[in-house]
Amino acid sequence: MSGKNFYLFVLLFICIIISGCCRHINETPSSAELNILFADPPGAPLLKAVNSSLAYYRSLPAKQRFTLCGDDVFAAEQIETLELFQDIVVQAKNADDFRHRIMARFSFCREPCSEEMLITGYYEPVFSGSLEKKAPYLYPLYSLPTELKEANGDRPYWTRAEIETNHYSAGNELIYLADPLDAFLLHVQGSGRIRLPDGSIRLLRYAGNNGHPYRSIGKFLLEQGKLAEDNVDLPAIKTYLRNHPEELTEVLHHNERFIFFRMMKKEASDPQPPGSMGQPLTPGYSIALDQDYFATGALGLLITEQPVFAQKSAKPKWQPLCRFVFNQDSGSAIKGRNRADMFLGSGPYAEITAGIMKQPGKLYFLIRRKHETTGD
Repeated sequence: MSGKNFYLFVLLFICIIISGCCRHINETPSSAELNILFADPPGAPLLKAVNSSLAYYRSLPAKQRFTLCGDDVFAAEQIETLELFQDIVVQAKNADDFRHRIMARFSFCREPCSEEMLITGYYEPVFSGSLEKKAPYLYPLYSLPTELKEANGDRPYWTRAEIETNHYSAGNELIYLADPLDAFLLHVQGSGRIRLPDGSIRLLRYAGNNGHPYRSIGKFLLEQGKLAEDNVDLPAIKTYLRNHPEELTEVLHHNERFIFFRMMKKEASDPQPPGSMGQPLTPGYSIALDQDYFATGALGLLITEQPVFAQKSAKPKWQPLCRFVFNQDSGSAIKGRNRADMFLGSGPYAEITAGIMKQPGKLYFLIRRKHETTGD
């Protein structure tokens, strides 16, 4: 072996040793976790989530390739997997039958280097607003500027501070809110519902961004010593900024990323907002992951905790959550192998939960077995 080849061999060996933790893991969730998962028969929301992923895969070439737990899979194979899961959901007679069928036809795996995950939540906020700039509605949300459409994401646009200070997006106003913090939160969530003075609803959907990276204002306040490490959540951030209005602009401008929207009228059969797949999200069953590491649309099993509130002012009690989920969205703050964000829908519970949910968790993916087992 030449000196050069020997060096490459040693380097490869070291890389294998260092990355040993990054092999995918084939293991089955614990009995306790599975008992939670299969405590109740599956319902309609689960089928809605399945249908969103199926619609996505059916729009792709059959041979489009994805990576799932270290192995290549094609869109056609994912369709077969989801159709099998869908059939089981529909045909299962009860919770025990559902469990038996799932365990007989699927195995579980976890992606490389994603053993320990931080699970958060996001929601679709509802704010009051106006189509006209009239007090108290003075803070605009904008449509995507023509120059950004033409640039097609090839270059960064103005920063948040530049847009808001110098009015660089003047003429693209869609709607006005009464509070700059509400406008900022809608940027973070990516979509929302605006209730106009006449009681009608307008839906705002994500249309694009200014090309700058997301920067957490919670982390900024922590680094500035304004918040304690064990108290960096949305309620704490809101309270601090309400109590220190003179710092609001500086804090919000720390996040240079700026979101642009498109607006629709609310219809009676209004769907949930679309995820990054272009398909409607399902509250509690759609999650956002970094699509560079996880197969878009894939069927997974999320194990974490969720809050339960005895009354509105009470502190939450955290209880185990074990649920089938689907990788149907992405987010500027959801980067790397160890982050997952659950879509929680809209309403008071969704808002409160999204503000406080920062729980450890595990994410498995389901692999269709080539041969059916006993399911025991």
